Amino acid sequence: MIPTQYEPLLSKLEIATSTISGLWDKTSDKQKFSVSINGITVIIHKYVIYPENAECVSFEIMDPLGDVIDGIYYDESEAEYNRVNLLYESARRNALKISETLSDVVSGLDELLSKNATDDDPDLPF
Repeated sequence: MIPTQYEPLLSKLEIATSTISGLWDKTSDKQKFSVSINGITVIIHKYVIYPENAECVSFEIMDPLGDVIDGIYYDESEAEYNRVNLLYESARRNALKISETLSDVVSGLDELLSKNATDDDPDLPF
């Protein structure tokens, strides 16, 4: 069960992540993403526990000095994992700017296709 004090935080982060582009930041660990609000940093991290080979997601709160002061952790066997994993995936896509990147690729393809369509020169003999 997600602790009561985390429920409003998770709910607000889910909304903010889906509506605020660039809310989350990349970290030096490719599986960790962070957001800082009022001097407090929230880290979401996906990893595998060995030897069980179980995928886990952690959600940690860091104080202004960078010390972890609290956190919740779920592995894929727990019901809460699905919700926290969905937030992780949303944070990852937000930090990596996936929507913007896909939009840029589609725009680039549109330009190439448009240019190709106008490159048909009627004066060419073939």
